[in-house]
Amino acid sequence: MATIRALHERALAGEAISIDTQLVQRDGQHYDLELRGVPIQHRGEPHVLYIGRDITHAKRAERALRDSEEQYRAIFNASADALVLRDADFRAVEVNPAYATMSGYTREEVMAADRVLTQSDGVLMAHHRAEHELAWPARS
Repeated sequence: MATIRALHERALAGEAISIDTQLVQRDGQHYDLELRGVPIQHRGEPHVLYIGRDITHAKRAERALRDSEEQYRAIFNASADALVLRDADFRAVEVNPAYATMSGYTREEVMAADRVLTQSDGVLMAHHRAEHELAWPARS
């Protein structure tokens, strides 16, 4: 990582710089700082205007989101129930191992399919579709 002095030299040469770092306040409390250096002219000479922003809360929120996503992923993968995540176009974007086990299709097959893969037997598939149509008639 470049030293502050090296970054300062780059900024004096006209390059805007930015770094994130963790600092310690006088009372010992840690905080995250985003520091930007903007090259400017002051009294006809090159200078660098430094702008510091406390990003401690944003970093904590990022960590919490990452932890939450990891927890979701663990629950999704460990569930004994078959789970499938579909996007707005009804494409499968993720399936868990239980789904693959129950359906008999691999995760890769389900993800690549252009239709719902839940039943490989054609007669049963037709029966299921008929049941679905009875349960959820087309809306007019």
